[in-house]
Amino acid sequence: MNNSSPYETPKSFDPETSMKNISFDGNVAVVKNPAILPNICRKCGATECDARIKKTLTKVNPIIILWILLSPLILIIAYLITNKKLKIEYSLCENCYKKYKAFKILEAISWLSFFGMIFAAVLITEPTPYLMLPMLISFLTALFFTAIKENGLSVKKYQDGYFYVKGIEKINDRNQS
Repeated sequence: MNNSSPYETPKSFDPETSMKNISFDGNVAVVKNPAILPNICRKCGATECDARIKKTLTKVNPIIILWILLSPLILIIAYLITNKKLKIEYSLCENCYKKYKAFKILEAISWLSFFGMIFAAVLITEPTPYLMLPMLISFLTALFFTAIKENGLSVKKYQDGYFYVKGIEKINDRNQS
């Protein structure tokens, strides 16, 4: 039986404990799965963080794409067998979280408008060119917000059970200060 209080702060939020699980190789963080980063904003380095974000990053060997020369089915099977998943949890300050949330909402609205226009085009019996331009604009807008909302984290390498993650430089800069 666990005697700790259910209201006690989890050990993962302790900056000293969290930093023991992370080492840096230049600008690349070396972590194990699951990676729980300290309570420092990943984007600006602020220590006053309100939001914790959980993501799953996937590392696939780029050479796997050559399997498409054989067959798309073989590519899918090779992808599913060889991919490595990293569950990562990081912090964002209030300002960075507001930007993240705003882009996420704009992305959802643009994708919904794009699919809504496709649904409307299917329901309209007479073909009309007036729906094509707004459909194209909403598709490009959705792609734009999807790219902008992207968190900037990427797994560069997987070796011996360790993930090399790029995009956590602010935590390292803050830790060295």
